[in-house]
Amino acid sequence: MSGVDVEGNTARVLVDMARPDQAVTVLLDQLANVTGVEESELPGLELDVTANVDAERQEEIVLTGLRAQPVAPLPAAWRKETTAPEGEEATGD
Repeated sequence: MSGVDVEGNTARVLVDMARPDQAVTVLLDQLANVTGVEESELPGLELDVTANVDAERQEEIVLTGLRAQPVAPLPAAWRKETTAPEGEEATGD
């Protein structure tokens, strides 16, 4: 999510991090409803989306399957434990 305009009730969603020119406008209410995230927490939120990025014009890009990426840390059992060289402490990811 690259920007939020509360007064305009819109948000700019960056479709491809490598192509900042492919940001599309999405209704703020729609994003808040689909993600379950408050409007004030949307800026910077990473989303999983499906998009027709092969559209000829930016205005023709359509986002579907919007959902917020999990932001909670992974459970300890899912984290890979690393072994440290002798004399140092091992750490998790």
